[in-house]
Amino acid sequence: MKKAVLPSRLLDLPPCNVENGLTGFCIVRSVGTFKTHMNGQDLFEGPLIPPDPNVPAFILRDPMSQILEPWTPEQALAFGIDLSEPISPKPRKRRKKKPTDAVVADNAPIDPLEDLFE
Repeated sequence: MKKAVLPSRLLDLPPCNVENGLTGFCIVRSVGTFKTHMNGQDLFEGPLIPPDPNVPAFILRDPMSQILEPWTPEQALAFGIDLSEPISPKPRKRRKKKPTDAVVADNAPIDPLEDLFE
């Protein structure tokens, strides 16, 4: 079975700060997927560069700056795309579900990393 982390588990991670440290997940081909933690004191008093007092901590941006402008015909051609032809999405192929050996009680989702959170 391939190990995975449910997206809801990422929301449960504590914020990264001196008190909580840094918690994350690693995928290593020879080892697999695992949860790891770095002590906040070691992290914030060691390899991190202190913030520059001349650089603001947050710069407010116009939300419209997150939306890309449509490509001009010249830009599209530079990437080999002909905008004169309508683009139609390809239908997605559905994968057949494979049976699993895991037993699920009360239709609960399987979380193979459950033991890492305790």
